[in-house]
Amino acid sequence: MKAHAFHPDELAEWSGGSWSSRPSAAITGFCQDSRQLKPGEIYVAIRGERHDGHAFINEALAQGAAGAIADRDHFQSGQAAGGPLLGVENTRLALLDIAAAWRSRLPGSVGGVTGSAGKTTVKELTADILSSIGPTARTRGNWNNDIGLPLSLLAMTREARYGVFEAGINHIGEMKQLCAVLQPQWAIITTVGIAHLEYFGTVERIAEEKAVLAASVPGSGFVVLSADEPWYEFFRSRIRARVVSVSLAPGADADYTASRRGETVRFADRKGEQGGECEMPLPGEYFIRNALLSAAAAAQLGADLNTAAEQIGRFKPLGLRGNRICAAGVTIINDAYNANPLSMSAALQSLSGEACSGRKWAVLGDMGELGPTGPGEHRRIGEYLAKSGIERLVTVGPLAEYIGRGAVQSGFARENQVSCAGLEEAAIALRDAQAGDIVLLKASRTVRLENLIELFNKDRSL
Repeated sequence: MKAHAFHPDELAEWSGGSWSSRPSAAITGFCQDSRQLKPGEIYVAIRGERHDGHAFINEALAQGAAGAIADRDHFQSGQAAGGPLLGVENTRLALLDIAAAWRSRLPGSVGGVTGSAGKTTVKELTADILSSIGPTARTRGNWNNDIGLPLSLLAMTREARYGVFEAGINHIGEMKQLCAVLQPQWAIITTVGIAHLEYFGTVERIAEEKAVLAASVPGSGFVVLSADEPWYEFFRSRIRARVVSVSLAPGADADYTASRRGETVRFADRKGEQGGECEMPLPGEYFIRNALLSAAAAAQLGADLNTAAEQIGRFKPLGLRGNRICAAGVTIINDAYNANPLSMSAALQSLSGEACSGRKWAVLGDMGELGPTGPGEHRRIGEYLAKSGIERLVTVGPLAEYIGRGAVQSGFARENQVSCAGLEEAAIALRDAQAGDIVLLKASRTVRLENLIELFNKDRSL
């Protein structure tokens, strides 16, 4: 798909800004990280908690940026005179406005994906299926917030028939802002569970925020929901669009179902007129449900279920989301990108169902943004793990220590559980892992649990 060249006057109009001088180079895209900028892109200077992007404007211009978007106070100060600047009141809001204006000019069918877990997997699966029937744009990685979503939308071209974008939130009111940019014609809600309670307070408020995406889909569109979810009727009551239901329950009254026979899963529509089957590339019921949500959405947009199954069978997860590596005969499942109680329980359920010639290890780190509920939620994960059949538990971090306590109090063998302050201690605990064992890594992003792999390999090479 050929990239669109943005006109300077368009950007000034859409953002309410003004140029210090007109860019001489064609504007081919947008970037907020000067280290990743490509020639011809506009650098967007974002003020963050740790860094102020305005400090890198000259660096971006020197690297070939067509220009930069800067807050008006910086623009007027004359601090950056190395190239064209578009001065705006607030660069973060200007980026949203520019993306919203561009989105309104896109002829393709654009949808949003949200939920407490599974967003990235469902987005990738849906985009993979749709890519087999037409040009498809998608969220870059997990760029699903008020910076990543507009940047991903601005990379979608007029030639794209479909766009699949994540909408991720961790504060009340954010979804409304994202929907104003996304303008979704359809949506998928994966699941609702405990996440970001530090900011939301209750799961009910999380569900209310997720429902904003479903409610923003017009009556001409559709919203895919799992009828197996406890929040199914809650979402139905807030939707103007057509509801497309999915279920894994035998004999379920749903628009699309999935049934398992050994390692093969078959997808079918309500009438039994369409179907497709494949072996699941990842284990667990959780992945099957995500695959079914994706297949249902793609089927509504013109893909048949056989094509959907073929694409699902080829699926490879993005980095840190269930990737598998083998080290000294030990299989390591690197699911360390992020974690909340819902996704951690799902990961443990998948590990529990794995075929394994050795022992199953869970290396679990702190789950963030849970506020005062943190200790209790970690303890509940331990209680769940104790009944899962997993043989070894290593925890990393002060909150994760409660996982160990909960597991032991629920009958998990104390001698099979180790609580570690950091990754170095965890690497020592893993020295007992042997060929044939499976090791799951799962934690919130701040733990950087994936770095344990390098320590594990280094330890084995000594």
